[in-house]
Amino acid sequence: MKITSQVVVFDAADLTVKSTFWAGVLGGTVDAEDDWHMVLV
Repeated sequence: MKITSQVVVFDAADLTVKSTFWAGVLGGTVDAEDDWHMVLV
């Protein structure tokens, strides 16, 4: 079984706005911690 993972890192002044935007564009969800957000697609 092959598992592929890709990561892109952005720096943003407002993590909530940036991660919510990209989750909407990519059809994903946001996994938010205090100082780190992940968009899962």
